[in-house]
Amino acid sequence: MPHKNSTKLSHKERVNTIIEYIDVHIENPACRLDLDTLASVACLSHYHISRIFKSHTGEGIHQYVKRLRLENAAKQLLYSKKTIQHIAELSSYNNFPAFTKAFKQHFGCPPSDFRERKNIVNFHDIYPVHTERPVKGKNIIDMQTKNLPDQKVVFMLKIGPYEDAANRAWAGLMQYAYSQQLITRETINIGITYDMPEFTHEEKIRYCACITIDHNHKTQGDIGTKLISGGRFATFIHQGPYAELCYTYDYIYNDWYSKNNVTLSNHPSFSIYLTDPTKVDPENLLTEVYVPIE
Repeated sequence: MPHKNSTKLSHKERVNTIIEYIDVHIENPACRLDLDTLASVACLSHYHISRIFKSHTGEGIHQYVKRLRLENAAKQLLYSKKTIQHIAELSSYNNFPAFTKAFKQHFGCPPSDFRERKNIVNFHDIYPVHTERPVKGKNIIDMQTKNLPDQKVVFMLKIGPYEDAANRAWAGLMQYAYSQQLITRETINIGITYDMPEFTHEEKIRYCACITIDHNHKTQGDIGTKLISGGRFATFIHQGPYAELCYTYDYIYNDWYSKNNVTLSNHPSFSIYLTDPTKVDPENLLTEVYVPIE
């Protein structure tokens, strides 16, 4: 039994390594993300890598990479000024008709229509009809532009519906962090949602719970270490329940973005949790949303 548990932990570590490698190189057409390359990165046999990866993520590697490339292309169509041809090339489609076909199969319309927002489901439509819809941006009490250095973090990634994935990720990470005495007064809690619910099925949404560390730390199993890239960010302080963060993101990526002459960087947004939910009422929780800009 100890051997089986050890193997399970090793597989989780290797899957984390694969996911992190894919995230870093997803927009680099010169970097191969095929089975042989990823098997080498994770030190696994290419005969077993796809089955192990699917057992932990619910998707085969080829399907996972293809979906992320298309969803990444969709974000760039909406929030960048890159040409569709360039976006296709960055998505590793040197054949433009092949990109158009794959995009249409995935999103139900060609990239040109998508860029004109002809096929975007209203963000609120993904929530139950009985959910109260606050005024867009009403939770935002401060907006600034900031430069942030790279952040070294310990993280746990979970996949699934946003609230469920976030709860599981934080529960697992904090249990580990306290057991390893990683929590200090300087610790920053960061949440990264890599996917937008307009594009990604809820069962495939990736949520990453992170805490900052100031030293090298050896992790295992579901826990990994990574560097969150710094840079220039538009920041928004959200006051209110975490459940209403979706409306703040809606305001940022629709109203705020459309009214301001900014170019979004192709890195995921993240949230820094400024208050302890065990000590503050939900309506007084403060969350700082960081949106990378060029």
